[in-house]
Amino acid sequence: MVSYLIRSTSHGNGVAVIQLDPPDIFRKISRTPGGDRYVESEYQGLTWYAERLGKAKRHFIKNRHSLPGYSRIDIHRIDGIHPNYRDSISANEKILCSCIQHYIDTWPNDVTVPCHGDLTLDNVLSTGGGPIFFDWEHFSSAGEAWGFDAAYLLMSAAALSYSRETALPASDEQILRRMWQTLIGDGLSGQLAVRPLEYFRAVFRESSHWKGIVERSPEKLFPVWLEKGFIDYIHQLLGRERDINGL
Repeated sequence: MVSYLIRSTSHGNGVAVIQLDPPDIFRKISRTPGGDRYVESEYQGLTWYAERLGKAKRHFIKNRHSLPGYSRIDIHRIDGIHPNYRDSISANEKILCSCIQHYIDTWPNDVTVPCHGDLTLDNVLSTGGGPIFFDWEHFSSAGEAWGFDAAYLLMSAAALSYSRETALPASDEQILRRMWQTLIGDGLSGQLAVRPLEYFRAVFRESSHWKGIVERSPEKLFPVWLEKGFIDYIHQLLGRERDINGL
């Protein structure tokens, strides 16, 4: 057996990730209470996701062990292409559209739905059968408003590529507006549809589920650290399409 350390921890979450070959798995390990919660969320999230896809949880999960002071989950490696989340929206347009459709097809059509909690392209694999979402450490079964994860994904595509710029390229602006309107047409509503970045910031600061994550990993959730100027620009950009369509 050969093992490779993928990460010793990420944003202070207390979870180490090791690749084992053979068997071809990723092992997540924690020896801290905070990390244990992330490993448990990973287990719950993958179990829920597998069920929504009509698969047994063993499709994703090989083993799960939990003891006082030690938590571990073994996840099967899935063949696929890992998109570069820092590429332009234009370069990632196809996979972003596929992810939005996958969300619409997979999540229940309810007012409040379970959420992945950190859906960026860094947590997506593009496979022959469509996108697969992974890294469910922020999963919440209590959930958020429908479209929360899909909206977070689109906002991350803009923010993680261009947050240090004053604006997106014109081609990326057009694609983002078009995909946003598609998401609204499928049910995204309320303040999440109108001012999503402010919505995320409020939820992350007020909800007990998110407050703990922000306290442990203050740089993890990008809406928390975005500058106001960029937030206002994105909201104006999204509003421009509503003005054009008379919404």
